Amino acid sequence: MPTLKFFVVFVVFLASPLLAQPSNGPYVQLIPGASLPPPVGPDLSAKAAYVGLAYNLIAKAGPWYNEKKVKDELQKNFEDAFTNGLKRADTLGQKGVLLKVQVLQEQVPAGTLYSLRGSGATVVGVGPDADSICYAQECYVALETAMRPGQTVTSDSGYVFIERSGKVFEVKKYSINILDAKAKQMRFDKELRNIYNESIRAKAMDGYAEQLIKVAKDQSDRKAIQSLLQNRDDALKQIRNVEKELAAELNRQKSIAAANATLKSISNALSLGSAIAMASATLGTDVTAGQPNGINSIPQLQSILGAMGVDSATKIQSINIQHKTIQNQLTGTETQILTVGVSHDMKPDTFDVLSPKP
Repeated sequence: MPTLKFFVVFVVFLASPLLAQPSNGPYVQLIPGASLPPPVGPDLSAKAAYVGLAYNLIAKAGPWYNEKKVKDELQKNFEDAFTNGLKRADTLGQKGVLLKVQVLQEQVPAGTLYSLRGSGATVVGVGPDADSICYAQECYVALETAMRPGQTVTSDSGYVFIERSGKVFEVKKYSINILDAKAKQMRFDKELRNIYNESIRAKAMDGYAEQLIKVAKDQSDRKAIQSLLQNRDDALKQIRNVEKELAAELNRQKSIAAANATLKSISNALSLGSAIAMASATLGTDVTAGQPNGINSIPQLQSILGAMGVDSATKIQSINIQHKTIQNQLTGTETQILTVGVSHDMKPDTFDVLSPKP
């Protein structure tokens, strides 16, 4: 059965096993730089001196009557999509462009017939990486040209992310199903969606800010932009500090709950000394500290742990309020940056990486 092969300069994209997928379990940890799930690994990746995509459709059976037409049309559409996408990425200061490449196949009496799905190559969006673009653009709900009965997408179709890497391009190909599933999983996590949005926008905004400085009209304009960027940097530093404090308090709350649960389940089997030792070990601190008369019973220890839980919940609530306040300030500053960017012909698309859909 013929398959669609990606050739980028002298690099051949051959079929290979998918790289390890993100493990199950909690994705978000409230520490700087770790608020997004691990990125999806590409099926294949390569570097190229320039991007020129050619497709080699090799038929093992049946005529070749439509292969050259499909190859030539796909190559033209791919190069057009890439050129337009990369120009857009450069304008917005983004690392690269994500394309979706799809070729259809079906069995007919004469053999295997190939055709393009739509144009065969479309721009999904631009941004810092494939995961962020797919998430922001909700790539899994993109309108697709309907397939006729009997048509299937070739196994080598997929997403292609291309970014500049020094003097060459780095090209990564992803499975459509894997990247779509990752974006959908993140989107459907309502509790963490705002955190994902903030993290993706922050990554995209870094490149946007750098590009905005480059296109400043004059020294006065540059100073005004730099002032906004400094305000953003200050807010980001505050957020990182608050997130460290929040992470520590969340861990403390978890330890208190664990100590309480253990004490309730096996209190009858523990001596007072063993119970105090267990609680202290779980919390990582001496629970008798601040108790001038010591702890004289397990019920007293349970009461102390309960009070610690209430105190921790109050602190978490206060930290969250502080985080929200700073985040609102950051959002306001970034909105100002985007407004200035629009005046410099750097208008983002609706619901892209710079403004993910809520």
